[in-house]
Amino acid sequence: MTIHTREGYQAYLLEQGLTPNTINSYRSGLEHLSRHSDEDIYTISDATKLDEMALLYGLKGDFSEIGSYGNGSARNALKYWIAYVSGGKLTGSTEEVSGCYLYSLPTEELAVGNTINLSTDSTKHEVGDIIYLLRTNQHEPGIVAHGVIKEYLSELTTASITCEIDEVRSDCSTGLVPLVLLDLATKNHNIPWKNLKSGYQIPEQLGHLFDNLWSIGRGKHSLKQYVEWSSKDPVEKRPDWLPDYQKRVNEIQTLVEHPKQLNDNDLEWIWRQAENGICSVSPGSLPVAEFEKNISFLKAMTLKIFAKPDAETRSDILSEWEEKVKIGDFSTRRVAVINRVFAAVSPEIFTTLVNENHCRKLLLFLKDNFALASNGSSDWISQNNNLKSILAQAGISDESVVETNISLWQLYSAIENWSAVVQQFAVTSNAGQDVASVSDSISSTIPLNQILFGPPGTGKTFATINHALAILEPELLVSKVERHALKSAFDRYVKEGQIVFTTFHQSYSYEDFVEGIRAITNEGGDLEYRIEDGVFKRMCDQAKTGVTFSEDPFEQALTVLNNKINMSDDESINMTTVTGKTFNVRQSDNRNFLVRPEGSVRKNSRTINTEKIKRRYESGEMTSGSSSYIQGILN
Repeated sequence: MTIHTREGYQAYLLEQGLTPNTINSYRSGLEHLSRHSDEDIYTISDATKLDEMALLYGLKGDFSEIGSYGNGSARNALKYWIAYVSGGKLTGSTEEVSGCYLYSLPTEELAVGNTINLSTDSTKHEVGDIIYLLRTNQHEPGIVAHGVIKEYLSELTTASITCEIDEVRSDCSTGLVPLVLLDLATKNHNIPWKNLKSGYQIPEQLGHLFDNLWSIGRGKHSLKQYVEWSSKDPVEKRPDWLPDYQKRVNEIQTLVEHPKQLNDNDLEWIWRQAENGICSVSPGSLPVAEFEKNISFLKAMTLKIFAKPDAETRSDILSEWEEKVKIGDFSTRRVAVINRVFAAVSPEIFTTLVNENHCRKLLLFLKDNFALASNGSSDWISQNNNLKSILAQAGISDESVVETNISLWQLYSAIENWSAVVQQFAVTSNAGQDVASVSDSISSTIPLNQILFGPPGTGKTFATINHALAILEPELLVSKVERHALKSAFDRYVKEGQIVFTTFHQSYSYEDFVEGIRAITNEGGDLEYRIEDGVFKRMCDQAKTGVTFSEDPFEQALTVLNNKINMSDDESINMTTVTGKTFNVRQSDNRNFLVRPEGSVRKNSRTINTEKIKRRYESGEMTSGSSSYIQGILN
């Protein structure tokens, strides 16, 4: 015969992931019911008797007010005691689910025992039906309160209900059910989240789901609710990925313990494969030729990471890699590929979000939707430290790091693919206004093509900043920052090459925008024609590399060169060609240099566009009439 005790009950609550404060509340709740019933509930294990008590203290029971003690903790404590005694897990309410309705939150001023009036279009409401109140604005959206209909009033043209609130969870720390979880769990039912003012009847097949999510979320941080659900959901837990991820992590751990076993086959999947079980780095994976050329270097870097997977090691590897780029061993610095090795070696420290922009977006989302703030660092190591710290704040242990890391990736995917999660913004149609309003529409999307029109001086250019940031960083708009902060963010994205401002003047052509044939003079002085990229194609090529301008080693070297020129006495420097001839270089503008042989007059200067230099840097092409100067600049 199994003996059930207070200590066993407390241990059971800990197993269910409840916080110490919630456990104390539940123990107090059971003691309150024991005093009222004049029976020690800790001594009751008879299922029939416990079910009777659940009905008496339930939402519709004779002693529902007693059950509501401690914001409903007494009633909920009894549910957990029943689950503990029965030897099972709590899967929801022990009561039959009544009609369930979803309403938008009418006021933030809610407390247990309050009654609120809600207008309704439904004629199906009954006394005793369950009401969930949903906050749909940008900050901490989700179900924040649970109540029961006490009265239904219908007149000729209007109808309303009176609802009594029996439980309130005003924020993520107290266990509101997050909107992102609700939407993902009900994605096949198209719930009209934006149209809840007059109520929405939850389909019968979803009634138990809502009841279950509300019940098991009690006492758990909202992010912990999401991670636990995602790790168990048949689709979200990614059965197509999880086994491979775990397998690769185990293989890496074996190699870390026995580094002498590391061979070329291991290096091939660690560094070269686009999708290697840890995560994908496509389209920025390492080419076969570069991998084969640098196997010894990659092995040395791998052993460094094995020994010390930290910020210092990563910084050293990035520097050494950049030196290899300069001598032509690598075509570019592949930051995501490097980050993935760290993620494989230490999954308890590093997530599979190997792109810094992805980490930044997730951190911003966690701040707005789960009230979990970070220090805002842009460095990938710090971003991952922030993510792991946030998990700890939410009470998520590091026992199942692989499953948790997959959950974080799935959450990021939800941000990317589900526009409502990030609360897309409807910028006002008047181009002279720069106010962005949060859209309540869960299904709203930003059009791929947008046209602002109006007479000169009406603010089209001014409003463009908001439109661009609504796509790249919508969280910034809703935070109500000053205009200069918006402009600063816009300028940062322009500098990163993620925004290009182009004027389509009368002479602007397809060739300027996409690509076209250009006439050039080769080194022999003959005219020849070549295809040159336009601004849009250059943007696409940059996007394919998977790095922004600030991460691009060529752009970094270009910045150093420009600074060196600007700091010189006459704003020019001397360089030499591969044949040893000296030539002078000065800036024409941000993307062009003026070069001339040493001793010649300035009017004999030749213009060299940085795109030509970059093309030579990336592909080795030697078709420009200034190729000797270009190679000299690269050297």
